[in-house]
Amino acid sequence: MGTLCRLQIQASPVKAKKISKEVFALWEDIQIKTNILDSKSEISILNSKKEHKVSERLYEIISTGYVMSKKTNGYFDMTIGTLTTDLFSGKKLTDAQIKIILSKVNYQKINMDNNTKTIWITDPALKLDVWGISKGYVADQTL
Repeated sequence: MGTLCRLQIQASPVKAKKISKEVFALWEDIQIKTNILDSKSEISILNSKKEHKVSERLYEIISTGYVMSKKTNGYFDMTIGTLTTDLFSGKKLTDAQIKIILSKVNYQKINMDNNTKTIWITDPALKLDVWGISKGYVADQTL
């Protein structure tokens, strides 16, 4: 997810080793699910298909992102993924192209089914980027 972190565990060496393995497994699982640069990741499959039944963990991350988008009136908006995917992949965008992409960013174009854990992206131009919310999710789950 592009962020360095430090894990400090206050426990016996045996227990600390066990906890650190669990934490790193969690971090790795979330990285695998949310990597917008990996075409096989869950988020990339959703971004490609625009409708996808996702894992419980990814559903929770996206749901949390949706709530944060709503609470911030869209200032935090995970539908920024079209822009971040282009930029991370090295694509050179003009100011006009960036402005067009940003004009389409809108978390309200995401629908979720709590029962089936299916997510729909209703605008074909949008992609999700949940790395921002994933970092907080990882921190919360680690505590």
